[in-house]
Amino acid sequence: MRVGSLFSGGGLGDLGFMMAGCEIVFQCEIDDYCQKVLNLRWPDVPKWKDIRNVKGKELPQCDIITGGFPCQVGK
Repeated sequence: MRVGSLFSGGGLGDLGFMMAGCEIVFQCEIDDYCQKVLNLRWPDVPKWKDIRNVKGKELPQCDIITGGFPCQVGK
């Protein structure tokens, strides 16, 4: 199954999906440090920084969309 990840954090949820045999097809994470971690683990996966700039038609097709809620930005 193809998984799209919103509010990805450091990718631990994505790692679990990957270990279950899923393919991560996009990620969205605003935190700069987490972005670095995601880029190390999934260098070829398209990434967006700010969910407010994501347009649905830009996203790769997927079977599952997951999210690491709540997003802590703007506390």
